Amino acid sequence: MEARSAAVNRPTFSHGLRAARQRRAAFLGGSRGRAVSALSQGLRDREVLLLLTGPAGVGKTIVLDAAITTLADESIRVIRLSNPGGLAWCPRDVARQIIGRSVDVSTDDTVSAVVAELTATAADKDQLVVAVDDAQTLTDDAMEFLLLLASPARGNRIAPQLILAGRGDFWERQRRGELQLIARLAARVSLEEFAGTEARDYVAFCLRRDRGPNDDSVNDDSVVAPEALAEILRYSSGLPPRIN
Repeated sequence: MEARSAAVNRPTFSHGLRAARQRRAAFLGGSRGRAVSALSQGLRDREVLLLLTGPAGVGKTIVLDAAITTLADESIRVIRLSNPGGLAWCPRDVARQIIGRSVDVSTDDTVSAVVAELTATAADKDQLVVAVDDAQTLTDDAMEFLLLLASPARGNRIAPQLILAGRGDFWERQRRGELQLIARLAARVSLEEFAGTEARDYVAFCLRRDRGPNDDSVNDDSVVAPEALAEILRYSSGLPPRIN
């Protein structure tokens, strides 16, 4: 597992596959751009919980990181967590990424201590955001731990906000009563596979990106013939990694 805890204007990406993906220019047009705007605005509006959902490969990590980057000039500390290995993500491992050491988070007193330690690191900030990628790997206990961290009922000076990004129905779980309110407050942003004109725009973007800025042979989106686009979508199912 990797820990990513950094000021919002200096996000770090150490995992090889994702680092390679981030080094390439990201397509943030259409629905991806709207998703970035929705997440960014939700954080500025101090939403307690934001969900970013979608199938594997649609670009959730890219959108999540782009949303974080838009906050670079604001007084917000972002702690970014991820679990690219895909193994079950337990509360102890989540806590290790957040505060740098393992703790037993099975009691409310321990959760309160973690919150106090976490908010102390953001004493000079107005907001604190915990952004969690690969949220589908969170165990039920780990999900509950994160919701407890963000609970406004704790009365912290800075209540952590959560962004959970994951695939499938990772959010559909049973929760104890006190966490139902947070669940109902969740704002959800969904990503889908590329289709239609957005798929055409993405293919044209990839061609321009890969040929370089000095190659004017791809100067408008009409360069993608309908027959070619149909074949690309048949092969890729509209998923960016397959289109690439």
